[in-house]
Amino acid sequence: MAFAYKIDEHGFFKTSFRWQHTIWQTVVSSVGFWFFFGIHLLLWISFNNDLLELAGSEIKLDQGILEIDWTNVKIVSALTTFVQVFYTRECYSRYLKLNHEVNQSFRSSNRFCFEFKHCCCPNNDIQLMPFLRLAMRYMRANIVLFYIDLKHGALDDQHWQLIVAANLLREDEAMFLKRHMPPQRSFLLLDWISTVTARAHDLSSLKTKGPVRNLLNSIQTFDEAQKTVLDLVRMPVPYQYFHLLNFMLFVTVTMWAYGMAMTSSIFGPITYFFASFLFIGMLELAKQFSDPFGDDEVDFPVHIWIDKFLENQLSFIEYDFEPQKDGFESRAAEEFQVQFKPGIITSIAGPKAARPLVPDLFPNLEKEQKEMMTMQDWHK
Repeated sequence: MAFAYKIDEHGFFKTSFRWQHTIWQTVVSSVGFWFFFGIHLLLWISFNNDLLELAGSEIKLDQGILEIDWTNVKIVSALTTFVQVFYTRECYSRYLKLNHEVNQSFRSSNRFCFEFKHCCCPNNDIQLMPFLRLAMRYMRANIVLFYIDLKHGALDDQHWQLIVAANLLREDEAMFLKRHMPPQRSFLLLDWISTVTARAHDLSSLKTKGPVRNLLNSIQTFDEAQKTVLDLVRMPVPYQYFHLLNFMLFVTVTMWAYGMAMTSSIFGPITYFFASFLFIGMLELAKQFSDPFGDDEVDFPVHIWIDKFLENQLSFIEYDFEPQKDGFESRAAEEFQVQFKPGIITSIAGPKAARPLVPDLFPNLEKEQKEMMTMQDWHK
């Protein structure tokens, strides 16, 4: 799951040498990284102890036919850097696009819920509210099924039992949908949502409800967001490019392992360690960006997003506020022209230390409350 952080709380040294939620864990646990570093250390120790010089021959590792030309190494390193930066950029662009489309599916569902409620059942109409609840239950089930398929693959019996237990589907609905493939389930649920919506629209007597096409378009927008996510997941960077990058990285770190071993300085292994760490780490990070529906550090916390989405949507559908029941007519009759004092909004949104005491904004509070409560305490 992606690690949430504030930039101003993570200084240069604290961030550089942090272990948790970083690429350090991924690279250091990689067998390939330690394999190449081990080869480099073996070559460096052998070079400095003359263990690999050919017996009875004047050929040496750092001279003649076995000498490595750093001009050639630089060419390969530059090409690898270019290809790797391009691959990482493409993976991150795709990552951002997936993030946008995932959240677009949530936002389009909320917009549909808002339009349905105000077009078909204003003021929580007792007759039509059950239609809203039913349509949104089917839409929530669609979302949950879609992302379970995306994250875990085929649903097992336990998934279906939990979905029924969460009141996303009734038992007969789950049994019916279970017999179909994921794309078919999505179509069926969209049809159920549309049928319920059309029926509620027919029963609504609201003069300003508009054509049912508007609500159906919102359902199609919701479906399109999910289809876009699916298209992006099914179309990663071509494997041939990914293979080429891995081979270029292999060649580069191999040449580094040999070339940087031809020195008596201890900084040879140190430089190789960090150079190979950066190159391998960038590749591993790009691979995590390419599939954000797993359990890596950068993956989307879709399960948390869905929980919050359901919580927010249900609070909108089911909230009970007395003035809202008559369309706020009684509250509008009591409304008067407001005159704000200069600086009041600034004091509310400004630094905590600059917020005024309660008497400045709430003169009707009791004296004891005025003395005890500050604006910060009132917000709590």
